[in-house]
Amino acid sequence: MIQEIKEIKDADTLVIGVSMYNFGIPASLKGLVDLVCRAGHTFQYTEKGPVGLMEGKRAIVVIASGGVPLGSPMDHASTYMTTMLGFIGITDVTFVAAQGTAGDLDVALKGAQTQIDAIAA
Repeated sequence: MIQEIKEIKDADTLVIGVSMYNFGIPASLKGLVDLVCRAGHTFQYTEKGPVGLMEGKRAIVVIASGGVPLGSPMDHASTYMTTMLGFIGITDVTFVAAQGTAGDLDVALKGAQTQIDAIAA
């Protein structure tokens, strides 16, 4: 079995860091997605279409962007991650946004830390 798939199967919570590049995810993360989205391992085909096999897991996705706000029409990273995780059965997804990193980095990091603190509470 592919090691990355085993790690997902063994985890209760996934923490995924995403740098938003040109409104989407970086190529290296797309490569990982292509590696772990495998029929018979992380999803299966049924008469009603594909069904994810990774139910019961939680994902925390931390997205850093220079200036594209999370959830804005130009943000294709969070929608992609929600779709991909849902495809493999992970629907409990929380986003942490470190947005505006191209401006005041301290403000962006403080905002992200506030969101992380809320998750941990």
